[in-house]
Amino acid sequence: MLLWGGNAVVTKASASVLSAAEISFFRWAVATLLLAPLAWPALRRERAAVLARLPRTVILGLLGCALFPYMMYLAASYTSAIHLGLIQTLMPMLAVCFARLLFGAAISRAALIGAAVSMIGMAVVVSHGDPLLLFAEPANRGDLIMIAATACFALYSVLLGRWRSEAVSPLVDLLGQSFVAMVAMLPLWWASASSAVQPQGLWMIAYAGALGSVVAPLLWMQGISRIGPARAAPFFNVLPLVTAALAIAFLGEALTVSLVIGGLLTIAGVVLAQHRR
Repeated sequence: MLLWGGNAVVTKASASVLSAAEISFFRWAVATLLLAPLAWPALRRERAAVLARLPRTVILGLLGCALFPYMMYLAASYTSAIHLGLIQTLMPMLAVCFARLLFGAAISRAALIGAAVSMIGMAVVVSHGDPLLLFAEPANRGDLIMIAATACFALYSVLLGRWRSEAVSPLVDLLGQSFVAMVAMLPLWWASASSAVQPQGLWMIAYAGALGSVVAPLLWMQGISRIGPARAAPFFNVLPLVTAALAIAFLGEALTVSLVIGGLLTIAGVVLAQHRR
C-alpha cells in the first residue's frame, strides 16, 4: 500500500512533466524489461497454457494495465493526489456490483448499505462538502475520469479472480499483461511524442515501472497467498491514508474538512460491506 500510495503521488507529480501516453508506455516498457528475464524459465514451461489463455490475457492487460493507469494519469491533470487515492477505495464496492451483474454473485444487505454510505462519502469529496452542487454544476473532470478508471480496475479484479489459472504462474501472467499494455499504449505514445522525455521525468517512469508495476503487484500476490484474499482485502483501505500523508508531505496538498468527512464515510462503507454477518 505504501508503494501504491507513492505511485499516486508520482502520478500527480508527472502531470506537469509527462503526457499520460508517455508515462503509460514507458512504465510498461520498463516493467516488461524487468519481468522478462525473471519469468522466462517459467514461460518456456508454460507456453502451451499461455497461448490457450492469450485472449483473456489481452482483456486483462487492456483493462488493468493499459486503461486504468492511462486514465489515472489523465485524471491527475485535473484533480489532487489525495482524490486519486481516495476514489480508488470504491474499487471493492464496484467489484461486487460487476460480480453481481456478470456472474450473478449474491450481494448481502451489508454490501448494499456499505455501497450507499460509500457513495455518499464520495459525493461529499467530489463536491467539496456540498453534494447538492453535483446537481447544479458538473463535477470535477479529474474525479469523474478517476471513477471511470477505478471501474476498469474493479472489472479487471473480478475477471482476474474468475479466470485464475494454476497452469500459468503469477509472474508469467503479469509479464503477459505488461506486454499487452505496452503494445496498446505504443500508438498513443507515438502520436503524442513531440520531444524527448525530460530528465525530471525519468525517475517518475522508473518508480511507476519498477515499484508501481512490478514490486507492488508481486508483493500483493505474495500477501494474498500467505494470508488469503479475505484478510488481505481490508489493507486496501489503508491506501487513501497513505496517499494523503505522502501528498501532504511531498506535494503540499491541503487536507480539508470535507475531504476528511467524505473519506471516512467512503472507507466506512467499504468496511461495512466486507462484514459477512
